[in-house]
Amino acid sequence: MPLRARLPSSGSLFMFEAAARHRNFTLAAREFNVTQPAISRMISRLEQHLGATLFLRKAGGLELTAEGRLLFRAVRDGFERIEDTVCEIESRAQDPEVVTVSVTSAFAIHWLMARFDRVSTISRRMMVRLEQKGLPPEHTYLFPNWVDTQAIFPLPDSKDSLRHELDISEEKIIVLYAGTMGAKQGLEILIHTAQLLQDKKNILFVFCGEGAARADLMNATRNFSNVKHLPLQPLEKLNLLLNTADIHIMPQKANVADLVMPSKLLGMLASGRAIVATADRNTELGQIISRVGVLISPHNTAELADVICKLADSPDQRARLGASARDYVCERWSAELVLPRFHEQLTHLTKKSR
Repeated sequence: MPLRARLPSSGSLFMFEAAARHRNFTLAAREFNVTQPAISRMISRLEQHLGATLFLRKAGGLELTAEGRLLFRAVRDGFERIEDTVCEIESRAQDPEVVTVSVTSAFAIHWLMARFDRVSTISRRMMVRLEQKGLPPEHTYLFPNWVDTQAIFPLPDSKDSLRHELDISEEKIIVLYAGTMGAKQGLEILIHTAQLLQDKKNILFVFCGEGAARADLMNATRNFSNVKHLPLQPLEKLNLLLNTADIHIMPQKANVADLVMPSKLLGMLASGRAIVATADRNTELGQIISRVGVLISPHNTAELADVICKLADSPDQRARLGASARDYVCERWSAELVLPRFHEQLTHLTKKSR
């Protein structure tokens, strides 16, 4: 039997993914610009096709059944792989002279990496992964990202930020995403959250950066009155930009958060502003944000919107979170701490080789 004959329609899978992500048919309907009954009918047809119940309809909202959770994971992962592949193809078309050399994991671990005196990585989870693949612990070194806390620091007055240059009133609560705009960042949740909060006139989303997904982000939010787009800012304006935020937002897809420690996190921490991030709690990123910010489960638009509204109404909580974030980064990832340790490691290796 052909694959297409066995699978549900692509439209029903897209609508199911939205309904499962939001845990709400009405929010899913807004995403597709259809009515709530249209979503409900599509889900009913999908359940009939599969012969299984996917949602439990409860007074407090929707809840995925075991079969629903299974399908949601598969659909989400499948869509993300397709998205990553499309972005890779587009990237190759834009820069055809880039050459990528690929080797198997076995070759990399047992031949290539074994010939280095040290293999460094930026996160503890990646260190564990190297050891699991057979690289001796004495051959690995944790060289984390670092931040110049003398260059990135809290400014005492919002007048010292870019707020006035951008003609943003003092009354606006700015939710800032500043960084690479690619498939792995999971920027879709920013679109859905901004859409959900369009009636909150005191909240403004500012998206700043470049990348393959920027055009899609701009197109999806072109009619949103609560979104402002900025191009990549020069280095000399970085501290001003980061201090423009009342709330920093860091979306991270579930399937990449376990190994990736985004370098932009350190600038957010150093700026002394509140941070909201999406990540699984048992990941390294999730553990950090749980200590110094507000952690949201990936793909949960309603929860993210609720947290943003609560922080917007609580300047004291934002100040506490910002101060905690600043202290945390200064104690662990300042240039004054990280670089001397790395220099010491290099000195040790050069002396050993003589």
